[in-house]
Amino acid sequence: QKSASANLDARDLEEWVQKNGPIPKRALVLMRSGWGQFYYSDPAKFLGTDSQQVEQLEFPGFGKSGIDWLLENTDFVGIGVDSLSIELGVRQGCYVHQTLTKSNKYGLECVANMDGLPAKGFTTTIMPLKIQGGSGGPVRIFAKLPEECHL
Repeated sequence: QKSASANLDARDLEEWVQKNGPIPKRALVLMRSGWGQFYYSDPAKFLGTDSQQVEQLEFPGFGKSGIDWLLENTDFVGIGVDSLSIELGVRQGCYVHQTLTKSNKYGLECVANMDGLPAKGFTTTIMPLKIQGGSGGPVRIFAKLPEECHL
């Protein structure tokens, strides 16, 4: 929540694994940056700019070392962020998108209500709209919490 330039890198993932245990097989890996809180309340902060200049977009996302670490160390199926994009604004081109696509993985952007999820142990259901010929589209994401979870 402190910096639009925050990125999830390999070190962050290694620290998460030390604290929480291994990333489960076929996991959806969510990056909870806290940036989603600005979606309605402060759109300029959410985008990193109040201008129409794409090159000024700045928000948290997955860093190159983070996505590479996930591919080398897990069999995750997709990633999600509460910010505008899985990328770090426009600073690293489309590295994360291209890397995911080459590996047949998906990315979810602007995921809402992540702050209500525990660090692990929940199940997600992702329901995309079928859009003919599209390369992406809106989805509904549901999370089923474990019974012992009292949030």
